[in-house]
Amino acid sequence: LAMPVMQSVTDATGLTTRLAVPDGAYAIVTAWADAPGTVRFASYLGKREYPHCTSAGKALLATLPPGQARALVVEAGLPPRTERTITDPDALLRDLELSKVRGYTIDDEEDAEGVFCVGAAIYDRTGGCVAAVSGAGLKLNRPTWRMDEFGVAIRGAADQITIALGGPPFAVRQPGWGAHG
Repeated sequence: LAMPVMQSVTDATGLTTRLAVPDGAYAIVTAWADAPGTVRFASYLGKREYPHCTSAGKALLATLPPGQARALVVEAGLPPRTERTITDPDALLRDLELSKVRGYTIDDEEDAEGVFCVGAAIYDRTGGCVAAVSGAGLKLNRPTWRMDEFGVAIRGAADQITIALGGPPFAVRQPGWGAHG
């Protein structure tokens, strides 16, 4: 269901897109569509990612109540992956609150130097977050507005998959909607 949407957003943006599902405190990569060109991001199916420094992990966390999100990241740990990794739980919760408002998360060189990633949650008909889609690219001095542009595209992809699963898109979801609001 997600692959055609992911391939479409990859073709439109030039980002490598990935699908991840929650597994306790972690995000597990279940599918990806490589961007055109010779640059490939090291990824494999079943890869377990920290939730605090990846856009897919953050997208999954942002759907949870703050106390539950804090407990999961404390359980997983907040190791620094780069100099830009958020390692303070309070700072991460502030980042997740901003992400909830805009509908997508940003990993700005937090997991790997020189790489940015944007992600958005996918919901099913029950209102539960079942996955996240993300798009990754090389930073190459891209301005913040470009990351926001990509974030909106990834949020659109997440909305398409959400609608196919019977859930509401970001524009109509209200705070507190569904099981994970």
